[in-house]
Amino acid sequence: MLSKNAYLWLSFSGRGAGKAASTHLNKATANSGSLPSGYDSSTFNAVQGSKNWQKYFHEPDPNVIGSVNTAYTVGGIVAGPVYISELAPSTTRGKIMSFWQMNFSVGSFMAYWSAARLGDWDWKTVMICQLIAPVLIIANIWHVPESPRWLVQKDRTEDALAALQRLRDSPEDIEFEMQEMHHAMAFEKEAISGAYMPLWTDKTVRYRLMLAIVLNVGQQLTGQGSLNIKPSWGAVTWIWIGEVFSMNVRSQAVAISAQSQNVANAVLQQVFPLFLAKKGFYAMYLFFGINIVLFVFVWYMIPETKNKTLETMDVLFGGVNHADKGVMMEEDGKVQELTENIELVESRKSHDAEQIKQAGATKEIKV
Repeated sequence: MLSKNAYLWLSFSGRGAGKAASTHLNKATANSGSLPSGYDSSTFNAVQGSKNWQKYFHEPDPNVIGSVNTAYTVGGIVAGPVYISELAPSTTRGKIMSFWQMNFSVGSFMAYWSAARLGDWDWKTVMICQLIAPVLIIANIWHVPESPRWLVQKDRTEDALAALQRLRDSPEDIEFEMQEMHHAMAFEKEAISGAYMPLWTDKTVRYRLMLAIVLNVGQQLTGQGSLNIKPSWGAVTWIWIGEVFSMNVRSQAVAISAQSQNVANAVLQQVFPLFLAKKGFYAMYLFFGINIVLFVFVWYMIPETKNKTLETMDVLFGGVNHADKGVMMEEDGKVQELTENIELVESRKSHDAEQIKQAGATKEIKV
């Protein structure tokens, strides 16, 4: 039998797929999830080099290709990084996410390899094989445990504990993580209101969001989408944005960041075919320069998140530790409750004393 940590490595390589159920077959299905997703995302770029494709569609010019690329890329949101960040242990979170991105890149490579080797049916076969992605993902989704953090947020503590027990070996780690999640989300519910407002009103969250947007737009400008150099910046971007936001704004922040990437990709996919047609290989120098700029930006502006739990991530950006704040709130609540109990006891004593005094006075009057 594989260890639970090995299960995580297998299952998280699926796009949006988590640790599968107890059978090895389900784990293998989860492992294959991001391969067809990477394949699916690269099919249109892959078939553009096919003479059969060009002939079938009457030799489309760069304007048409750019328009199709724009329509093809807008609207996609990747749920995998958020899900992985919420389930993976802090010590291996980055490695697991890198493994997910690697499988995605392998799938992308398979699309290009297939298009180059299938003869007259090259582009048709590549497009037909896109059906593999939704079939595998839909088949696998039924075995995916819900995020323990999401379950705690919805006050489903027992379900969160059961989900976490499927993913961790150590009872001590499970207990610690449950307590940290509970305290952090108690603080977020009490002290932070709104689903989107904190993205703009909390300066530490706003700063993270701006960094995430720059990182997402920057990775598209490096040629990651146009040239399909998936291994370069994809892992860096998705690892980072999936783990730096607190639970109360994580989904919203990642959605906004991902959409900024899609907007940048849509613009670049429209412009790049024209630029390539006019400048040829010189277009590569532009991408080279942008890669250097983005590298400098990441080196100096993006803080290291290795081995940091999600509940303590805010401290890196000048915010408070949500878990510690939750503990303090709980302790303050206990102190307040104790104070209220003492006041209630004192109030009852005073009331009883007053009743005794009144009873004594009534007795004297009767005598």
